[in-house]
Amino acid sequence: MGKKIRRELIEIGIFLSVLAVIYLTGWQTEIAGFLQRGIMLTGLHNAKVTSPVEQTPADLNFKVKTLDGEFINLSSLEGKTIFMNFWATWCAPCVAEMPSIEALWEENKQDNIAFLLVSTDDEIDKIKAFIKRKGYSFPVYQMASPLPSTFKASAIPATFVVSPEGNLVYKHIGIANYDTSDFHDFLDDITKGI
Repeated sequence: MGKKIRRELIEIGIFLSVLAVIYLTGWQTEIAGFLQRGIMLTGLHNAKVTSPVEQTPADLNFKVKTLDGEFINLSSLEGKTIFMNFWATWCAPCVAEMPSIEALWEENKQDNIAFLLVSTDDEIDKIKAFIKRKGYSFPVYQMASPLPSTFKASAIPATFVVSPEGNLVYKHIGIANYDTSDFHDFLDDITKGI
């Protein structure tokens, strides 16, 4: 066996070993999320808002529960702007957009905006461990009743914004950067009723 073939076999072995380590440690979601976050920095995935805003009545007759088991009926949030994002710990695009949502939450948590990050994961301990490891402070929930058709999506992440009047004013399926001046302004305008 020649030196060239031996070297290629060693390189392939190292590559396969790295892939095996990534797979066996469960880092594939983190690595894919990290790479997608890099693409987000280019501005390709900035959340797009339109003006005038299309408004569709939203059915807020459903419940979510906190990770501590407290139930919240979304109809009790009427009068507030609602930012709702459906995500999962295994979803790389979800992981990639979360820092932008955390920044949006930090900027707006004192305003009249309810943030609901609704995990589709079944295991509460897995969700809690993920949030703790990442150091996120935004409020995380799980579904506690059937989801109305207004908020059903074919994929995650899925993000919805409901106006204080109870109208769906924003829907986006897929990855997006929500920490932009345009999206901050959009939330401010919706919240102020502009």
